[in-house]
Amino acid sequence: MFHLHTRRSRLAHNPRRRNVARRRRLIAAEIGALEILEDRCLLTTLAPVNVKATALSASSVALSWNASTDPTVNAYDVYQVTVVVSGGGKGSHGSRTVYTLIASNLQTTSDTFTGLSSGSTESYAVTALSPAGQSPYSATATTQTWYAPRLLYGPYFKLSSGYETLGPAPATVGLITQVTLYMVGNPLTYSKVSGPSTLSINSKTGVVTYTPASGDVGTVSATLKASNSLGSVTQTIQFDVTANSNLPAPKLLVSGTTATYNGQGQYITVTPVGSDGVTPVSGTYQLAINGSATNGAYLAGTYPVLVTFTSSDPNYGNATLLTNLVIGKAATAFSNLSSQTIAVGAPTITVSGKIASGTAYPGGADYIAIVLNGVTEDVPIGSYGNFSATFATGGLPVGSYNISYAFAGDQNLKAHNAVSTLTVVPLQVPQVTQNPTNETITAGDFASFTATATGSPTITVQWQVSTDGGQTFTNIAGATSDTLTFYVYSTENGYKYRAVFTNSAGVTFSSIATLTVEADSGGGG
Repeated sequence: MFHLHTRRSRLAHNPRRRNVARRRRLIAAEIGALEILEDRCLLTTLAPVNVKATALSASSVALSWNASTDPTVNAYDVYQVTVVVSGGGKGSHGSRTVYTLIASNLQTTSDTFTGLSSGSTESYAVTALSPAGQSPYSATATTQTWYAPRLLYGPYFKLSSGYETLGPAPATVGLITQVTLYMVGNPLTYSKVSGPSTLSINSKTGVVTYTPASGDVGTVSATLKASNSLGSVTQTIQFDVTANSNLPAPKLLVSGTTATYNGQGQYITVTPVGSDGVTPVSGTYQLAINGSATNGAYLAGTYPVLVTFTSSDPNYGNATLLTNLVIGKAATAFSNLSSQTIAVGAPTITVSGKIASGTAYPGGADYIAIVLNGVTEDVPIGSYGNFSATFATGGLPVGSYNISYAFAGDQNLKAHNAVSTLTVVPLQVPQVTQNPTNETITAGDFASFTATATGSPTITVQWQVSTDGGQTFTNIAGATSDTLTFYVYSTENGYKYRAVFTNSAGVTFSSIATLTVEADSGGGG
């Protein structure tokens, strides 16, 4: 006991010895961990996909995800995802993502969480469990619990030009005017409480559309409401309505109102013309899409568009037009899919490909479902639409198998399916079908040897040369095709050549061919 106490005391009073001892313990632990990993079968369990969070009330959220197509998955765990911000020194801040287990060993593909705070942002991730272990975390799904409606910026609202104001909003008899309310809540339904009959509000977006009549000249008020199950809030806005001039309004010809998603902005153009339908009318126009001042949209969908034209032609007045910009989903196509041939018993294959619509690609949350012999892998789509997956094939008997690829589509791209083929052939050692023959060549000319073979899986060929009468052979760099052709030197007389055919079943050598080099006589015609 005294000796042990003395040794500890020495370690405690000798920092160098204490650090050495600590490093030895860490190294031992790391070696032990590596030994454990070496004995494990490192299979990968696929993470769940299409995880969706939906607020049900001010205190509850529903979470759902797609059932795993992996037959070995037997349960799911749900984690609450929190981003923790920490100090990073010199005024900077770092952050880390914390996953807290909140539901374990679920036998269903959904769950509901209660007791949450009103208006709180909730984020979740799901993992799948199988005998191979736990999958990586799924993509994070986020939602916000319900909260009562309120005015985000008090009495302010936004004009279609993008300008924020307390009012009144300018309006002209016979011309369309739009404003957007700053009401927030989750969820929200907008409605009109009072106001002129020609004024309406979009129940989902809160965009107010008003076309004043001749009797509205002056100040016009309208009261609007946003409501949900937790309450409601109202806002009264005013319009300053002016009479229209007696000048005729030009006709607004609009183009580009229909398009197909291509990953780029889709834009509308407007051509004001006179009463003849042809002569251009000078002036400027402004577009408001969904109540916001912009000239284009990117994502597939239907967008209400207000065109406001301000004339500078003395013969014509101003004009407005309410229309829609419709961006349709784009058709997708698979490419770079390959049909493969492997020998029976080959442990794995990797399949890959690309999904795209021209230069438009699916988003990072999309995936491809690849099926081989009843086994499905849900593969995330990487950059530029590329994807790949590895399948175990060691148990597949000889035969032909379809590899199916399915893209479910998303907001912008249509669904698409495709098929390639996997052929499993019997294992066959390479069999030589043509041996090289002896060659007699004049120095300075070219010699050529040819050898062929069959076998499965696919064979490779490597030519070898012997400079010691066939006792030893060495590989010829780059000589990996059936025919070997090379420039002959006089010093190569008596060299011997053979082809080596290789596949996973074995190695086979061709017969040996001898090169005889004759001296160049130097004669000429």
